[in-house]
Amino acid sequence: MALRETDAATPILFYSSRAMPKEREKAMRAGADDYLIKPRDIFNVADHASKWIASGRRQGDA
Repeated sequence: MALRETDAATPILFYSSRAMPKEREKAMRAGADDYLIKPRDIFNVADHASKWIASGRRQGDA
């Protein structure tokens, strides 16, 4: 099931230990807005989440 089938507006941030580009691509195709890699991006999680909360909408929406 695609992530966006139930909610097209809520930003979805993946935080995964899977660092392979194909994993990121798969998540983005499923509807993710952002993809961070554990543990490397641990200090960026709050910044990325704040960005999406502040935007009030998905980046691709106009």
